[in-house]
Amino acid sequence: MHTPEPAIFVFDTPPVLDPRMYAAAFLEPTPDTAKGSKIATASTTVKIEGKEHLFAVPSHAALCLNLSQKAFEKIKEIELSHAFKDTSYGYVSEEKLSLLYELFEQVISNTVFACTAIEAFCNQVIPDDYVYTKKRQDKKCTETYNKDQIERFINLDEKLSTVLPEVTQCNFRKGSSLWNDYHNLRKIRDRIIHVKSTDLGVKESKEKNIWEELLKRKNIDCSIIAHKIISIFKVEVDPSESPVASGRNRWIDHFPFKHS
Repeated sequence: MHTPEPAIFVFDTPPVLDPRMYAAAFLEPTPDTAKGSKIATASTTVKIEGKEHLFAVPSHAALCLNLSQKAFEKIKEIELSHAFKDTSYGYVSEEKLSLLYELFEQVISNTVFACTAIEAFCNQVIPDDYVYTKKRQDKKCTETYNKDQIERFINLDEKLSTVLPEVTQCNFRKGSSLWNDYHNLRKIRDRIIHVKSTDLGVKESKEKNIWEELLKRKNIDCSIIAHKIISIFKVEVDPSESPVASGRNRWIDHFPFKHS
């Protein structure tokens, strides 16, 4: 089973190779390349104002993971006590609201982009010719899903617990501490994406409003949780499959991307 790479482009190795590339491989020196190092990458083009531009494809999962990590760096700069300092009970001054709202925005970004990185990685790893077979709930027959159907109709829990272990032969055990971290991450992400009036605190509810939950999570870096999960699934590659097959997902080993 395999997933073909996009077009391959060879260029001179830059002083700093951006670790967020989808796939990249250093080429062995040859008489033609002896004057300088070369690198091959998966590439694509975009058409802007009538002109085509070629560039190395980024990993969508890497971009989302980086956005999540950057948000946490900003969270660490915000001292929560400053938002509530010298305020009477039940009231945060207008002067401090912008600080509090900034904190909410960064916690949301850290959470949502971390979860998106996990799902983007799952979809990326599934081979184009992979077929997932599962029993229906009534157990009377089975259902089969191709890659496109898996991406669309199989939820993230099932991708992580069943699909990716089948694809990679690596297990992500339910009930482990990391699975519990993931479960809590996915729950708060779902509340953020599918927010309801009761979540916002504008209606009475037995559940705590989402703002309190976000503040409780301000010291949890979701990008680290996502990276730990992604790192479980070591993808076996066939070097003959593509010149850059061995460099696919190299970004995983370079996280966090400090220079980006």
